[in-house]
Amino acid sequence: MIKVKALRFRMSLWYAIVLSACLIAYGASMYIGVSGYLYRTLRKSIEHDARTIADKVLPNVSAKGAAYLQAALNEMYPEVTARFIRVSTGSGTVLYASPRPFDKSFDPTLIPFSPITEQSQFTKSVHGAGRFPILIDVLPYTAPTGELYFVEVGANTQRISTMVRGLGVSLLLGIPILIAIAIAGGILVTRNAMQPLDDIAESAERITSRNFGERLPVIETGDELERLTISLNRMIERLQDAFAHIERFSADVSHELRTPLSILRAERELLLQRKDLPNDVRDKLLNSVEEIDRLSRIVSQLLEISQLKAGAIKVDPFPIDLGKLAVNTTEQMLLLAEIKGVKVSYDTQPDCYIEGDGALLRQVIANLLDNAIKYTPEHGHIRVATRRSGSRAILEIEDTGIGVAEQDIAKMCEPFYRADAARTRTIAGAGLGLAIVKSICTAHAADVAITSAVGVGTKVSVQFRAASAPAKLSKPEPMSDLRPTET
Repeated sequence: MIKVKALRFRMSLWYAIVLSACLIAYGASMYIGVSGYLYRTLRKSIEHDARTIADKVLPNVSAKGAAYLQAALNEMYPEVTARFIRVSTGSGTVLYASPRPFDKSFDPTLIPFSPITEQSQFTKSVHGAGRFPILIDVLPYTAPTGELYFVEVGANTQRISTMVRGLGVSLLLGIPILIAIAIAGGILVTRNAMQPLDDIAESAERITSRNFGERLPVIETGDELERLTISLNRMIERLQDAFAHIERFSADVSHELRTPLSILRAERELLLQRKDLPNDVRDKLLNSVEEIDRLSRIVSQLLEISQLKAGAIKVDPFPIDLGKLAVNTTEQMLLLAEIKGVKVSYDTQPDCYIEGDGALLRQVIANLLDNAIKYTPEHGHIRVATRRSGSRAILEIEDTGIGVAEQDIAKMCEPFYRADAARTRTIAGAGLGLAIVKSICTAHAADVAITSAVGVGTKVSVQFRAASAPAKLSKPEPMSDLRPTET
């Protein structure tokens, strides 16, 4: 499919337009120039012959008679010259008329006389000339004796017309062919010239926050493309430094906050052990311990996200049956759904294997299920499905919950982001669950897609690279306690 807005198409189009205009202008100017040159040359030749006859032959006609005129002109212009020559007196008496030429291109007897009185004049006659007219120069001449003569010298324009017509046909056929060849060559040249930009675009698409060490290929041409790739690589280097600084800052802050939060919690637990505490103080201490626990979990989750992005948490890949992993993880969280009266169903395909870290993938499923249970009202429904589609293994968790607006979907995997419908105190969470899901999936080269509608529900699809079923599992699936991330 041709992309009319693509740079290479617009360059080829402009190249074709400019080239076509230049070739058409050149062809038209050549046609007009050659045609004019041939006719001017013929006119000069005819005019020269008429002047020669008038200057060299006619002055002697009065003394030597018409016989001399005929002999002289037959010798000067035999029939092979294909010249039309006629000499007449002022009264209209024809003294000499050239015979019909060998090529029979015209008949002199059918060409009418065109007398003039003042100066040489060119006329065209079609009488007796067939398809092509006769170009005639009529020259009045007054002899020394005072007698007036008219010299008519002409030539058939057939050859010139044939040459001009042939040139026109050649231009009409040749220019489109040249334009087509030039356009094809221009497209090829443009494609080759734009190929480095395609390579740059492909390399840029592969660079993410996990492989900032890669750089764009530098095109050593010394032109704008080389400067562009160098500038982009410098920009990527600056972005890499900025991302590294942010990740180090998040990890350092999370790490440094864990100790003071642990101290605060321990001090309040010691205070709660006192028997003489008033009830209102005890309630406030219990609330503060809960808030400290919540902050501790947030700090741990931030540290986990930073470590996942920095690659500090290594993925231990192993063949895993995605359907069994989803069912086992869901079974451990059914109690939360039953308490809320939410129905959970399965739709899993057998032997849907992927390569991944079981513990991290369990956390993905647990976080997605925890989200679905939290935001699905009573008597709602959650569907857990796995299937294989070509080279991809797909995990889907779909609910009939409150849903989110379309403009919020793109931001749902950002840390601390919560849609307006979820910002209530009755639904606990910090907005980090999907951020951790996204980080774990990125570490597994998996794609996360979210579709949702307000009041209808939400479906989260995770697409992994499918793997072949192992001959024998030598590593048991992890069965650690699940603690879903607060979302």
